[in-house]
Amino acid sequence: MLAMHENEVIRLLSSGQHTQAVYDWFYQNFYPPTVGLARRFGIPVSDAVTILTEITADTMLKIGSGAGSAIVQLRGYVYGALRNRMYTYLRTRDRQRIEAFDAAFRELAEMPSEEPDDAKEAMIARLYRCLEKLPPGLRDPLRLRYLDECEYEEISSRLNITLRSAVVFVSRGMIKLRDCMSNT
Repeated sequence: MLAMHENEVIRLLSSGQHTQAVYDWFYQNFYPPTVGLARRFGIPVSDAVTILTEITADTMLKIGSGAGSAIVQLRGYVYGALRNRMYTYLRTRDRQRIEAFDAAFRELAEMPSEEPDDAKEAMIARLYRCLEKLPPGLRDPLRLRYLDECEYEEISSRLNITLRSAVVFVSRGMIKLRDCMSNT
């Protein structure tokens, strides 16, 4: 697979193209460093991966909806969001560890790393197992939203539920999915 530049990723997302190449780009650029930082600073890996998954989904939605037009440097934006979320795990730690954490993120913005495909496949298999464990009322809206890339209006229409219910069920499904991913 050819490496994509982040400007190409932003362009694809802005035009509503959530291709496999875009997902692969997010995985290759952010998963290995996130796991490395979690291990290095004593943050549970499952929590760090859940945080990254949420940030990735939010970023993709933000750019796809046009609200992300201010995102000029995608790598900096995602690492900034990831840093802020993971930082909460370190607030109770001493100042020296926090400074080391900040330095590690500055290094990451300059140099991405790689992770074998085995880890990616294992994570995807775990995700699908957790998705299957969800009750249909949460599983179906999640599948429509993130696998079929449906807007909330389409989800509400397909499932014959209100727009508000579609949003709530997707949100609750993500919480349950996050819990399952953390415990497996």
